[in-house]
Amino acid sequence: MPRLFGAILFLFISKSSLTLRQIKKSMKSINPIVLFLLKFIVLYEVLILIYNYFFDNSLWLSRDYIDFITDSSEAFINLFPGFNAISTEAYLTINNKLCVFVGKGCSAIEVFILFFSFIVVYSGKLKNKLIFIFGGFWLIFFINVIRVSALGYIALYYPAYLDINHKYYFTAIVYSIVFLLWYIWVKFYSEDKPQQNELVQEELSY
Repeated sequence: MPRLFGAILFLFISKSSLTLRQIKKSMKSINPIVLFLLKFIVLYEVLILIYNYFFDNSLWLSRDYIDFITDSSEAFINLFPGFNAISTEAYLTINNKLCVFVGKGCSAIEVFILFFSFIVVYSGKLKNKLIFIFGGFWLIFFINVIRVSALGYIALYYPAYLDINHKYYFTAIVYSIVFLLWYIWVKFYSEDKPQQNELVQEELSY
């Protein structure tokens, strides 16, 4: 019986190692761009699933973090004379008028996950990635605070334009900033460019 168990265990391990070798070999044969996209999509979708679960089951995300956004928006708006902003949980009141409700879609967490997934999967030094991700999070957070504040201003003075700005214009601005951050990473911090230069030099040497 122990011998049979040992044989089954050995067969399982050998099959598993063979499968892993086959997977690694097939992964190497995949186009690098396709491989990058696969890793990026998988990581993004997994993180979105985790985020949705924790948002629905965590007071920190569903209440405290949203409160932090509205509190920050209140502080930002009150920097300007003539405005009196008050945040109450997920609601933002400006000059005694209820202007903004900050829900799950306004947290910008999904935008950050998109930014985060790209940087993690793309080539680069770990130290640079940590610094860039940390800075990127606070930049996205601050841009979102400005966005919420601007939507409050529009709701106060130009309510007819609130919906189109909320759905299209400000969304386009936020994602454009994420694309700009990606470009900065690829252009200045990625390790792909030196590798390409080395390949060019090798070809020229031949």
